[in-house]
Amino acid sequence: MKMNKNNKFYLVFASLFFSLMTVCVKKIDEAIPIYELVFFRSIFSLIITSLIIKKKKINPWGKNKVLLILRGLLGTIALICIFYAIRNMPLSISTVIQYTYPIFISIFAVFIINEKINLKLIIALFLGWFGILIILNPYQSASYEIDKFAVFVAFTGAITTSLAYIAVKKLSIQEDIFIIIKYFPLISVITLIPIVYANWITPQINDLIWILGIG
Repeated sequence: MKMNKNNKFYLVFASLFFSLMTVCVKKIDEAIPIYELVFFRSIFSLIITSLIIKKKKINPWGKNKVLLILRGLLGTIALICIFYAIRNMPLSISTVIQYTYPIFISIFAVFIINEKINLKLIIALFLGWFGILIILNPYQSASYEIDKFAVFVAFTGAITTSLAYIAVKKLSIQEDIFIIIKYFPLISVITLIPIVYANWITPQINDLIWILGIG
């Protein structure tokens, strides 16, 4: 199926805003825990999507609640991993690893939603991994050594992102897009409230603009 121009436009802007969000995460004081940043981000998103759903008069709880909750959990894990990688790795490298998720989508989609794979896609996957190895290798030999655990967390974030996107693909058949979007921050807020409450760190005034940027 060919992608129309509007979808390409939305994808480009989504990538742009995600990149700006990563800069905001990098700028925030490291004293503020990762899960607290994810919590703030989720609060903003939950408010916005809830207002849109109320205006559109849609059933706010959706139909396939199990898959919606799973999508929310996968998204939450992915975001925590992404924010951790951003904070503990060079921004350029953490972003490159995060954007390996299309490779994982292509692989998982074959088994989970029975999408077809062809020779062109196999070649593209091979070139994608080859490119990642080329980009990562100079940093391994440079004076700055990448934390191996941070690399593992970054790839975990990419994998869970790909699984979350596949869940979105399945949900989009029967769910309104704003319900799918809402469950992500809703599950994040519910799962993170006890952790944030027990380990709260009050942000400094100069961190608030970057927190707003993440939201």
